[in-house]
Amino acid sequence: MKHNNQLYSVHLRKHWQERVKTWFNQPARKWRRHMNRVKKAKKVAPKPTHSLRPAIACPTRRYNYRLREGRGFTRAELAAAGLTPDYARAIGISIDPRRTNKCQESLDRNKERLKEYLSHLTVIPIRKEKREKKGLSLEGHVQYTGKILPITNKGVHEKPRLVTEEEKKFVAYQAIRRARADARLFGKREKKRKDKEEASKL
Repeated sequence: MKHNNQLYSVHLRKHWQERVKTWFNQPARKWRRHMNRVKKAKKVAPKPTHSLRPAIACPTRRYNYRLREGRGFTRAELAAAGLTPDYARAIGISIDPRRTNKCQESLDRNKERLKEYLSHLTVIPIRKEKREKKGLSLEGHVQYTGKILPITNKGVHEKPRLVTEEEKKFVAYQAIRRARADARLFGKREKKRKDKEEASKL
């Protein structure tokens, strides 16, 4: 402030204490969530607390090299592993009816994931008669509480090496243009080949 002026009257009496939101029940809610998880685990025991999720690629070119857990497996992936949707749900496998496989790579990846899960799985019947018939019991099994088959993104690093003569001669731009041309002219070339075969038969 400069000079001998009058002091400004700032209207800061807004009763801010009445508009403050407190969060004193946060520790109690944390404890309640924990106890709910414990109760649920006891209820489903010896079944694992989590269900199996698929490994899917993240969207966009920036992150598509990374894998993460998806919502559920597709029907095609279940069929490839020899499972039905109802049976898969019963043994703790998540299903997403909306997701589709865009490539063979993702289908094979999740098919192997399902097969690995089935190799570690022990199915115990709910009914006592069936358990006694198979000689199984609910006791003596340790419940798995963590994520099932966690996904890791460890990159494969190639050791440094010399560039080969074949790699030096390869021109990526030409290869891409040739592939685009082949895809574009596939129909015309196929028609031309068929016409030539028909003409040779006559």
